[in-house]
Amino acid sequence: RLYANNHIYVYPEHRDFDKADLFPANWPYMIISQGSSRSDQRFLNAVALTLAALPSDTFTFLRERGLIGPTVQMILRRNLANVSTRADYLSGIAHPVVFNGQLVRSGRMVEQAATLRPENVPPLVRLRVVEDDFADSAGLAGMSEDLLDSPAAIGRLWRGFMWEREIVVTADDTSSPNGLPVTFNWQLLRGDPERVTIKPQGPDGRTARIRIAWHDSWTEVSPGEKGPIERQFSRVDIGVFANNGVHDSAPSFISIDFPEHQIRKYSAETDGEMRLLSIDYDAKGRGAYFDPLLYWTAKWTDRARYDDSGELVGWDRTNADGVETGFVPYGADMETPFQ
Repeated sequence: RLYANNHIYVYPEHRDFDKADLFPANWPYMIISQGSSRSDQRFLNAVALTLAALPSDTFTFLRERGLIGPTVQMILRRNLANVSTRADYLSGIAHPVVFNGQLVRSGRMVEQAATLRPENVPPLVRLRVVEDDFADSAGLAGMSEDLLDSPAAIGRLWRGFMWEREIVVTADDTSSPNGLPVTFNWQLLRGDPERVTIKPQGPDGRTARIRIAWHDSWTEVSPGEKGPIERQFSRVDIGVFANNGVHDSAPSFISIDFPEHQIRKYSAETDGEMRLLSIDYDAKGRGAYFDPLLYWTAKWTDRARYDDSGELVGWDRTNADGVETGFVPYGADMETPFQ
């Protein structure tokens, strides 16, 4: 509601984007600056200059339609120092969860703002989940995999055991503020292209069917305030853009967060299906980071047990002392009890 009513916030990430990206979702409701206190100042100044540079009729148009937030986001991202082409803008280069202040180009932002006309303003992309197989109760703890559902940001947590998931999202609720026809681009911004499939549907691509396979955490070299930083990631980000023939809009996001502390092993079966073999939950034992509000840690490794049809029927657990225990689902009718 704040974003759609012309509010935009700037916060320093402090310790949430150093050796690892600790954010469980990407969203456009705020600008997050790399660093601690005062790192936000460059962005605040750039935003103030951009707003001041907008022609008065454009500013009024944006304010009345609740488009100041997404328009500022579009101008900031389109004019970063490492964003030169439309292809750059439609890639992860322009849409990190945290922005490096050294890449901000206030002069370029002011230049674009000063020439923006009301008839060319792109819309706010409004997303809605049509269907998905993320569950209300998943994993051993039986917790929901829904992190957030909002018009410009959708978030899911991978708590279940399966190798692949599917979600269908539509931008049908998006309306053009000036009557221009719009088409949509669905772009993988972060994640393994071989493990994410995006299939837009319809002539203007308003809806997309997205399939995501399990991602182990990975590292990337990213620019930092004091030079390149090798950083760990464990989240897939997909950006949805509306193009009105003049400008691409600010992105709205679909984020899938993976439990970075778990060590999972999957195997390919003869039918081509991937089957979970084991999960090591012991983050504390390995000194691995985990977010206690989202995930949990335990001093054991579970090995999956399947029946002849391939159905998961239980777990063989080994704790930190090497003691093994067999488990079956609660209420299962087994002729031979387990230890």
